[in-house]
Amino acid sequence: MRIANLFFLLVIFPLLNLELYGGEDESAKERLFIEKRCITCHVIGRGRFVGPDLYNVFDKYSEKEIAQWIQNPQALYKKYSKIPINDGYPPMPNLNVGPEDAKKLLEYIKETKESINRGTKVKI
Repeated sequence: MRIANLFFLLVIFPLLNLELYGGEDESAKERLFIEKRCITCHVIGRGRFVGPDLYNVFDKYSEKEIAQWIQNPQALYKKYSKIPINDGYPPMPNLNVGPEDAKKLLEYIKETKESINRGTKVKI
């Protein structure tokens, strides 16, 4: 009986979760946004927060710069010789996000922006 329970928890349950969430769908990207602590400072389309609202971030910075910012903000502070770059906000800490996760976070920001209207109620 215990082996069957263990098998379910270790093998079947994770497969059910992938099925429920569709693998790497928006829910997985949203969880990454939360797990990497982006949500601590940023919102998407809800206005000013601890850090800048990410709704129009692609209008201001290139995808390459945003990915670099997510992975190593100190490199951009050095590039622009300014800490923080956006006045009125604290400097962004290095959150140890790798290139693959940075790509998923970029996709999540884009997908969320496309699915909401600025200033409306959204989950994040």
